[in-house]
Amino acid sequence: MIEYINECAGCAAELGCDGRACRYMNVPRFYCDGCGAEKEGRDRTKRQSADEVLYEYDGNELCIECLFNEFPRGEADEETECGGCGSGAYGSELAEVDDRRLCKQCLAKEFERVSV
Repeated sequence: MIEYINECAGCAAELGCDGRACRYMNVPRFYCDGCGAEKEGRDRTKRQSADEVLYEYDGNELCIECLFNEFPRGEADEETECGGCGSGAYGSELAEVDDRRLCKQCLAKEFERVSV
């Protein structure tokens, strides 16, 4: 979910306040629809980890943890590998998506990141 917050401090005009044009008047804040955690919006100018942003899934904007929890997982003691990157993992560490088992990093690549 995106909320726009007024963070304008109401500086005096002599200090260069832009009034309603202040860039701090409507600052976007991103919150996970699942757990409510605040995350960053997608910033195409820098690299962001999967843990920093939200993903669109089934009409919701979810952090990687909540997105991961939307999918079934294998048995905890079953050792297997990620269908995306091939890294070894236990079944409970992989989400089952479209007949593939994916780690969180590969799962993040499958979904659109939320941006302003």
